[in-house]
Order: sequence, then C-alpha cells, then structure tokens
Amino acid sequence: MNKKIVIILVAVVVFVGAGFYIYQNFFQLGWPEGEQKGMPPGAQQFTMPGEEKKASLVRNYPLIIKVINEGPAMYGRGGPGSQGSITDENLGEMKEIGFNTVQLLIIPEQQNNEFRIEPYSKAVLFNDIVKIKKANLAVWVTLSYASGPAPEQKIDAYDKFKIPFLEFIKETSKELEEYKVEYFSVHNEPELVFKNQGWGAAETKSALIDYFPTANATAREKFSGKIINKITELKYLSENKEVLNASLENVDIAAIDVGPPPGRMAIEFYKKEFDSYQTFAGFAKEKNVPWMVGEYWAYDYFQTPPDYVKQNQVKLAQASFDAYLKAIPEGVGYTWNDFSAFGLEPNGEATRLEVKSFFSKF
Repeated sequence: MNKKIVIILVAVVVFVGAGFYIYQNFFQLGWPEGEQKGMPPGAQQFTMPGEEKKASLVRNYPLIIKVINEGPAMYGRGGPGSQGSITDENLGEMKEIGFNTVQLLIIPEQQNNEFRIEPYSKAVLFNDIVKIKKANLAVWVTLSYASGPAPEQKIDAYDKFKIPFLEFIKETSKELEEYKVEYFSVHNEPELVFKNQGWGAAETKSALIDYFPTANATAREKFSGKIINKITELKYLSENKEVLNASLENVDIAAIDVGPPPGRMAIEFYKKEFDSYQTFAGFAKEKNVPWMVGEYWAYDYFQTPPDYVKQNQVKLAQASFDAYLKAIPEGVGYTWNDFSAFGLEPNGEATRLEVKSFFSKF
C-alpha cells in the first residue's frame, strides 16, 4: 500500500477517534470521567437520559397536587455515591404517605452574559425527572437565580439580568417540554430575591411588574405544561397591588410559600402567620386563578434543625394544615418541605403520619 495512503488512513482513524471521544465525553456527558463540573466529591456521575427514555414519558396531572419539595436536595449532597433524595426507596415512601408530585429546583450559574446549569446538576436533574415520572409521580421544576433570599452574587441592574435570564427560561422550557414535565415556575420567590438586590423601592417594583408576566409568557413559548407562580412576601405584594396583579398574570396556578421562624414567637402568633393562606386565596379568586401552598417549611435545607423544631414538628405543621383546610376558595395543592423532616427525632414519624392523615382529607 502506498505510504501516503497509509498516513492518510491513520490520520482519519485518529481524527474520527478523537471526534468520538469529544462527543462521548463533552457533548453527551458534559465533562470527561471524574471531572463532571459541579459534581460533589465522591458522588456518582450520571449520563443524560437517552432519546428512548424521553420518548416514553407522558404527563400525569393529579386532581389535587400533593407535593414533596426536594428543592436543592437534587444536587446530590447526601454523601458519596448519592443522588440526593430521589431514590427508588424514597419515592416509594413518598407515594405511601400520599405525595403525588415532586418539586425540584434549578440554580444556574451566570457566566459572562448567559445562564447555564452545571453539567453534573443538569444530569442529576433530568435523571431525577425520569425516575420520578417512572414512579408515576408528577414533576414540578422551579428556577432560582439565587440559592437563598440574600444572594452573595448581586444583579447589577434588572435590564442586565432580564435578557440572558429570559433566554435561559426559554432554553429550559424547551428541555422540560421534551421530558413532559407537568409544572414549571420561572423563579422561586422573585420578589424576595429582587428586594435584596439593593435596587431601591421604585426599581424593584418596576422590575417585578415586568418580570412576572414577561417571564411566564416566555415559558409558554416552549412549555405546554402548567405554569405555577411562587411568591412568599405577601405583605409586600399586598401593599403594592400592581406587583401582586402582575404576579397573577400568565399563570395556571398561583402559589404562596409560608414558613415563619418557629421558636421565635409564641405558638398563637405562629398560627396567625398562616392567615396569609386565606388572604392569598382571596386575591387569586379576584383574578380567577386557582391557588395552592407552594411551600411550607420549618427549617432550611441542609441545616441542623433546632431542638424546638424536632420536638414540635407536629404542632407546627398542624397550624399550616388547619389554615389550608379552612381557606376559601379551596386550594388545589399543598407542598411540604422536605423528606428529611420525617427522620427527625423525637417525632419525625409522628409528623409523617400527620402529613398522611392531612392528605387523606382532600
């Protein structure tokens, strides 16, 4: 064989092999073996689900949405080899309690002028979605610019944030549509995050009036599931009716998150905090939008709960349950934070049974 032909053939083989390696490790998985960006030390690496798995997924809308919110638990913080809380065993227990929906949270990274999900987090998210849906549970995905209400990373100005984040919503909406996700929220409690940016009252108000309807409309361009809007600062929204009205535009369901700090107030004042359910139900009715509890929580994710919470979980939860059941019009769903609460001593098991009993009432 001609020496030149041999050299050409070798070059072709090397080129094809290199191309396959790049596809397999960068485009398909995101990062090479052992280097998947965002992966916690010792955690299991995940590939993205294949087209066959995606094609088999269908939407399943429960009549009343009974949600377990696992939020950032999807990021595999449960130790070596873990995939967070979304395991077959946990999903089975969730169903036994009465949950029919799982809420997950995406916290993207901002790089230059665009938002992206780290490859590891993205792989975990979509594997979790497949696993949840295969267990015949619905999926609710929520975006969040920040991991908490007072983010270290600040937004320079709303106009600089808006365009790339709306593009991220559009891209994410398309992917969630491919996975037949049932529910989507374009931001977790944006009024709280925006207020903590230090923009000033007028700029914050203007940003929220624009963001709520614009972001929801952007999601609808690619996503045909149901849009849920999540808020937590009801007092602020009540005092700024234009913002409240904007939060109820272009949505299928309006959700309110309430979790007063337990132990810092007498139980009668703690119970009073949940009057927000009735107030919010009234606002939603005015706009002819169904309402639900987007989150009830007694302590933050991955924090060591105080002894007061451990010893009073049932009493604290009952305050929320009673307020939800009394609100008129009736809500279309309730969200509990989170699965780890049922492992707390001394009354985690009693709390699990109380949640199960509560769900049996509607």
